[in-house]
Amino acid sequence: MVNLLEELFKHQDLAYKEFTEKLIPTIPKDSVIGVRLPILRKMAKKREFEKEIYELPHRYLEEYQIHLMAIQNIKDINLCIKKLEEVLPYVNNWAVCDGKIPTVFKSHKDKVFLLAKKNLKSKNLYVVRFYLNVLMALYLDEDFKTEILDWVLAIDLNQFKEPYYLKMVIAWFMATVLAKQWEQGFAVIQQMKLDPWTQNKAIQKARESYRIPKEKKELLNRYKNSVKEYF
Repeated sequence: MVNLLEELFKHQDLAYKEFTEKLIPTIPKDSVIGVRLPILRKMAKKREFEKEIYELPHRYLEEYQIHLMAIQNIKDINLCIKKLEEVLPYVNNWAVCDGKIPTVFKSHKDKVFLLAKKNLKSKNLYVVRFYLNVLMALYLDEDFKTEILDWVLAIDLNQFKEPYYLKMVIAWFMATVLAKQWEQGFAVIQQMKLDPWTQNKAIQKARESYRIPKEKKELLNRYKNSVKEYF
């Protein structure tokens, strides 16, 4: 019987491996196999790999991607949360973290709302990033509450050695708030409650959005911060 790693290497694409290494410069090159996402999604659904999928820790990026993809398909909310709590502390890059929101979360929004609130206080950058993505995907429309902005603004960026990947998702988050909940989002920008780099990046992303009208984009531009911050 073929095991998970054998199957992954069977689908290795060296050109895609090189592309992925450039896309995720924060992880070792030898932790990337080079397998395209549609193949990973199919593998995540195969029951013969289920035991290996959930064994931790993994060695390769693609193993973690399959792990999160498999969790996306879990229908029991409590089991889903348990599996997330097991794997998220091991996540060390945005590619595994992003785009992996479990389908079952949509049916348990009250529970997930409190879960997100708790995890935004995590000292693990990618746990925080994961739940910022959850809030951005599920709670900025009819389920929006202004307290979400308070949670985001309360994140202590100074506790992270290299907060770039967290600041970037906060900027995306705020640009999405500006597109969907303009008044509340604009109040944050107007009062300059974000750090200078994130403020400017949020404005940039909002100005690139087709969902925000031209006159609002021009208004946002007045609140760009002149202070530059480098990583």
